[in-house]
Amino acid sequence: MCECIQVDRLSSNVEEWLAELPRYQQGILHQLLRSSNGDVTKAAGLWLSAQGADNTSPLGGTQRGSSYIDKFKAEFKKFVCGNSKYKTHRQEFAAIGTASNLSVATYVGNSIAPDIGVAPCLLVPAIALLLSVIAKCGVNAWCAD
Repeated sequence: MCECIQVDRLSSNVEEWLAELPRYQQGILHQLLRSSNGDVTKAAGLWLSAQGADNTSPLGGTQRGSSYIDKFKAEFKKFVCGNSKYKTHRQEFAAIGTASNLSVATYVGNSIAPDIGVAPCLLVPAIALLLSVIAKCGVNAWCAD
């Protein structure tokens, strides 16, 4: 039996997810959705791969690369698809009951961000997009590949 997250209470409407994000993130995500011809998964990848402003120094940090995106994909899938690493987090997630879309995306972000090495706020918009896809296609379909 899969110990996947329960998605029956999540909205499959991407606009409902976006509506709860800060306006500046909404605008950027709408642009990414347009540039990806409405492909929500591709837009999430574009969000995660954004490098920020050109010609700036990272202030002691390093540039995020494909390993960051790969780590995100791996940890997000572990959380969603029942990996034992996140069992306690999924149990807490199930106990939340009815929560706003933003609260759900933030909870997932807070759970996986330490293992990726980034601030949760960088992950929440991509998580919101991907959770809308999972709510639409079903967790079993998402975890099948």
